[in-house]
Amino acid sequence: MIQKHEIQHIKYFQDIYNTKETWAPVWFKQEFYPFINTTSRSEGTNARYKRNVGPQYSITSYLKEYERIQETIYDNERQADHETNIKKKSKLWSNYCIEQQAQEAYNLKIFKKFQWQLRCATKLQADELEKGKLYKVYTTPDHPFKEFRSRTYIVAVDQQNQDFSCICAKFQKDGMLCCHILKVMVKNDISKIPEKYIIDRWRKKEQKMFCNRPINLPIEATALKYNNLSLMAAEMNSEGSKTEERYSYLSKEIDRIIKELKNMDSEKQPETKEQSNGSTNINNSQTNSIIILKDPDIAATKGRPSKSNKRKKPIAEQMRSGKKKYNCQKCNGSGHNTATCTATTQAKGKAGAATAK
Repeated sequence: MIQKHEIQHIKYFQDIYNTKETWAPVWFKQEFYPFINTTSRSEGTNARYKRNVGPQYSITSYLKEYERIQETIYDNERQADHETNIKKKSKLWSNYCIEQQAQEAYNLKIFKKFQWQLRCATKLQADELEKGKLYKVYTTPDHPFKEFRSRTYIVAVDQQNQDFSCICAKFQKDGMLCCHILKVMVKNDISKIPEKYIIDRWRKKEQKMFCNRPINLPIEATALKYNNLSLMAAEMNSEGSKTEERYSYLSKEIDRIIKELKNMDSEKQPETKEQSNGSTNINNSQTNSIIILKDPDIAATKGRPSKSNKRKKPIAEQMRSGKKKYNCQKCNGSGHNTATCTATTQAKGKAGAATAK
């Protein structure tokens, strides 16, 4: 486009072209960022960082905000698993076996996205370029809804190894097969999606394969250890409360484990005293190699200095604070004003008595 319009001399377009790997989706479409577009990413995650983390904040505040966003994503996934269990199954849109398989495997939210991809496959046409290996997928010319720019997608198939790949790279980005691959599967009468194309993150809760949690954690990571043990205990309690036999077995095992933990503490007490003398020399030698991370320097704020930003207090508040004392205008006394002045009331009383005489 730069050569077509002869704009090579403009520095702005030269900089955009040199940094195309950072903003053009075609360069990072192989990365996994599920169901996030360029605009929504700027309006969502990036805006949240800007709203809650300023340029003068420390690096720890940024990491805390990152953990909060990550926890929000996990909460949304758990909410989707919960809705899948309590709500009814979504109705099947077609009679394809791959849709029924997706209904049994995916949670409710992801299954609706899969149905949309299956519907989009109905407006596509697949032509075979190489028999059983390469297909060209495009929108049918007689489709009532015309696209602004018609595109052609190439789908590569290896039926022996059950491999499917498309140049749109939707599976690499979203973890779900695109409508172009689904069109080729329907054309070849493939009635089952390979299990490797149904990732565990989008499965139902009872079908997810939970990975082993880290065991060798640092000594100071007590909170992380507590969280891992809490998750394992929650899963164990849910399984142990199903039947009376499981409940009695689990309660006995918990008592046994608690006793063993107490015995471990009593056995390690004399060992720690012997090791303390030898560990002091090691700790002294290691302190020199520890790298200490410090917060960045605080930048100067824009606008007025901080001293002029103080709120101006009203006179009544200044009187209550005791910084400035005002005297009564009638008697020149302190601690009251003209409305509560006793001198004026006394003067009025004397004047009334004189008139009565």
